[in-house]
Amino acid sequence: MKLETAGEKENKIMHRRELLYKVVDSKVTPSRKELKEKIAAMANAKQETVVIESIEHSFGERDSVVKVHVYDSVESLKKIVPKYLVTRDTGKKKGEAEAKPAEKKEAEEKPAAEKPAKKEKPAEEKKEADK
Repeated sequence: MKLETAGEKENKIMHRRELLYKVVDSKVTPSRKELKEKIAAMANAKQETVVIESIEHSFGERDSVVKVHVYDSVESLKKIVPKYLVTRDTGKKKGEAEAKPAEKKEAEEKPAAEKPAKKEKPAEEKKEADK
């Protein structure tokens, strides 16, 4: 995967840099995690302050366009960026970051134990219900 800088803009009001990169000759669309690591290194920024806005890939082409915002600080990022963008870039599923492995096991065991067995109606009641 090769990254080329396609554009850069300083947005002082939002406390960020808006970057545009072009991924050249990539056989597959690169993962957000991979891109975030490379872009943070290229932009001389911490990975926590990098947010990938979008990855645009056209069918049949090997190039992708990546829109990225690099914030001045984690505080400004938390104030401005919606939570779904931050969680999408971390690669964790919804609720995965919150639940601990021990809690997951307990949560899986509880529903199976708490399910009541289905009670069948006597044959006489079934016949009456069908009439």
